[in-house]
Amino acid sequence: MPTEKTKQDYRKLAQHFYDKRLNGEPPTPKKITDALQKCCHQYRPAYWRRLRNAVEFDQREKGYEESAERIKHTRNLMTTISTGEGIIDSTLRGETPPKQKRAKSISPDDIEKLMQAVKELNDGKETSAAIFLVRNLGVRPIELLSLQVDKERGLVHVVGAKKSGGLRGADRVLTLPDDPHIRRNIAGAARIVQRAEREKGGVVHRIQSRLDRISRRLWPRRQARPSLYTFRHALGGNLKAMGLSRPAIAYIMGHQSTKSVEVYGDRRKGSGTIGIKISGNEAQAFQGRENHREAPDGLPESKIPPALRSVADSLKSQPSETPVQQKEKPAQSAASAPPNRFRGPSF
Repeated sequence: MPTEKTKQDYRKLAQHFYDKRLNGEPPTPKKITDALQKCCHQYRPAYWRRLRNAVEFDQREKGYEESAERIKHTRNLMTTISTGEGIIDSTLRGETPPKQKRAKSISPDDIEKLMQAVKELNDGKETSAAIFLVRNLGVRPIELLSLQVDKERGLVHVVGAKKSGGLRGADRVLTLPDDPHIRRNIAGAARIVQRAEREKGGVVHRIQSRLDRISRRLWPRRQARPSLYTFRHALGGNLKAMGLSRPAIAYIMGHQSTKSVEVYGDRRKGSGTIGIKISGNEAQAFQGRENHREAPDGLPESKIPPALRSVADSLKSQPSETPVQQKEKPAQSAASAPPNRFRGPSF
């Protein structure tokens, strides 16, 4: 089920599609599907798919189930094998603006420049808080809005994003270092971002836009500039540098597939320093698969196994004063990683 924010975005996108593509005519099923296929050469497949999902949602929400089903099964003519002779010639596609590349690593000097520029913003505190959280926890930007932090027990419950169809994101429980300063900052930073969202929706988009403007100003010649996802990639590289297994990394990063681990981070650029504590249970907690296509039999809706799911549920009630006992990791494992350096400012 889409979130309320996604629903709002879908409604706006669908209305824009009707206004632009139907020329004021009533949105009948045939007119909608014809318009979708007519404009498919103008968009990248991912955006076209989002456009189709938005119109399908809008029609279904208005009670037009038959129209929604027809839209749902509309295929992109630029990517579908329709002639029996293979994929349609890609040269038929119209010009589309180049997709912005994501920087997958960032140097200490660039971090210092970026943070200094953020401090100069009038509303830079929520941007600093978002960077601090992604840098320490490796969460997706949209997951910042659903973080549940228990600073007394040192646990963070992350509600996984990208769970559409049950094939991508996963919930997880991350363990914080024993350092009380980091725990307070994680809890404080989460409050700042989530309070900003409550006061005025769309805070994640605003933060990403601010970082994009700053990065363009600081590094105008670069093709790949830093973003929130850069810090997520950096944590993935650090986890690889620590020698963690693919299932353990997939659990920490919130993947339902170990295949996704290949995309995030470069062990050669990793420092082995992270903002969370490796409990030793991550690989056992992962219950995913090797790819996105097939789920194992009996895969639960939540990626949190029973033992950790009870911990996550308890975050919504009063916290216990007894710290959760974590299983000790063998001496040769990643538990002996370098001490955390990401203490950051006070929030």
